Parts: sequence; C-alpha cells; structure tokens
Amino acid sequence: MAYICICNSITDKDLKEAEAQGARTHDEVFAHFGTAPQCGCCIDTMCDKMGCSCACDSRAKAA
Repeated sequence: MAYICICNSITDKDLKEAEAQGARTHDEVFAHFGTAPQCGCCIDTMCDKMGCSCACDSRAKAA
C-alpha cells in the first residue's frame, strides 16, 4: 500500500476503489472520499495513475 495523497490519507488501494465506483478524474476521487486537494502535490501522481490530464486546472484551486 502506497499513499497517493498524504494530506487526505488516500492510498493506491483507495484510488482503485474510487475508480471502481466510477471516479474518472482526481476531482471525482476527492469527492468520493468527501475531501478536497490540500497542498496539491498528489494531483500529478493521481492523474498519471488514472490516465486523466486535468492536473493544471486543479493545482491552482489547491493553492
């Protein structure tokens, strides 16, 4: 088990769970867990693992 988002304690296993429940973007993953990006450091990794390309827009929201 590896942490994807330390601020919100989201692991790679959690990410797979959210995807299995229909999450297709990092914003949907955060919504699945009732959280939001904090520092934004996880967004690129999360997007890479999910295959989405929406990191640029959300990094500004997290800052």
